[in-house]
Formats: sequence, structure tokens, C-alpha cells
Amino acid sequence: MLSIKHGKPTEGKGWRITSLQRLPFGDAMLQLLFPLGIRGELQDEVNVTFGKLQSHFKPFFPEWEHNLFVPKEGFTDGIYIFKVSVNRAWRRIAREHLTF
Repeated sequence: MLSIKHGKPTEGKGWRITSLQRLPFGDAMLQLLFPLGIRGELQDEVNVTFGKLQSHFKPFFPEWEHNLFVPKEGFTDGIYIFKVSVNRAWRRIAREHLTF
């Protein structure tokens, strides 16, 4: 769906992406999904149901039988650290418990 150009790796840093480019396959997928009204459904859901698109793709992948599942687990106690950046400025934010 996308072409990803990787940046030079730096020890202790996250994945370095220098650019993203849409590919024709991704554009075709969007054209397939938008008329089906799936865009809002996928964005609004917090709990993802794998296989939601299976009926739409079954004609192209007839051997598709099984789907992934997300195990039902609670949050793990601990401190979660997020690195948030806007342009060249960044901050680390630590949060003890996450509530959604």
C-alpha cells in the first residue's frame, strides 16, 4: 500500500522513516473500501475484529479461511513512556496508568 524509505539507523532510536509514498495498490484498496462505507467503521472502533473484510476479499483469496484474534488481556501495570515530536521539537511523556 505504501513505499517506505528507511533512514539511517541510530542506536537506541526508533524506526527512521525518511519518506512515504502511496502505491497504486493502496489507491485501489481505498477505492474498494470507501464505497463500502468501511472507513468510518474502522476508524471508530477501538476493538479491532480481524476478518471484517474477509467477505470482500474472498473472491481474490479463496484459500483464506482463518483470521487473527486479539487475546482479551487487561493493562499491564507500569510506567508508559511516549516520545512525542512536532517538527524538530520533542518531549518524552511518562504516564503511570492508561485509561481509554
